[in-house]
Amino acid sequence: MSERLIRTFISVSVPKEIVNIQSMLKSTVEPKGVKVRWVMNGKMHLTLKFLGNITQGSIDNLNEALFNAVKSAKVINLSISGTGAFPVKGRPNVLWLGIKGDIDELKESQRILGKVPCHSWSQPETGVVLIAHHGKNDINLGSLGRPLHGVKIDIVDDQYNVVLPGSVGNLAIWPGWPAMFQTYWNDSNLYKSRFRKGWYISGEKAYIDDNGYVWLVR
Repeated sequence: MSERLIRTFISVSVPKEIVNIQSMLKSTVEPKGVKVRWVMNGKMHLTLKFLGNITQGSIDNLNEALFNAVKSAKVINLSISGTGAFPVKGRPNVLWLGIKGDIDELKESQRILGKVPCHSWSQPETGVVLIAHHGKNDINLGSLGRPLHGVKIDIVDDQYNVVLPGSVGNLAIWPGWPAMFQTYWNDSNLYKSRFRKGWYISGEKAYIDDNGYVWLVR
């Protein structure tokens, strides 16, 4: 059975005592014929980074990474500056709030959250790192990153068939990567046992999301 995935994002709660956001947004929409299902004020938030679907087992690691990332962060002062809707007020698809204040500090917080943790993945058998973040614009918080160029990695089930994105299974590598190991010392049978239907079976549980990022499951 696949491990439960949780839709996850990093956000800052908006204090109810500061502003009634819902009232401001309601004044943006022309009331005639417009039906809007409003979110409760207590659930309003400012999203800093969307993470996608992660496993329940990754939450503790994520919390630790966030604590280390923000423990040196400064207080950010923001205020709401205007509201709007598009495409038109009469039939809005999106309502928006403008903000002003410490915008540069807010951007810096997003930059920090986008950089950590910078995991990668390898084994003694692989010889080199095979999964990593490819650059500062290719970092997905909590994931291992994506396979390096020329490395074919996928997730297979217990019958060694490739599964759909988002499904938890066995992390598998197709032979031919740089520095691939050739055998175990004095144990060629063990070496052969690590390959199934052509795949090297790493022994790790993981899933790959729709964007190709690999997420380890503990």
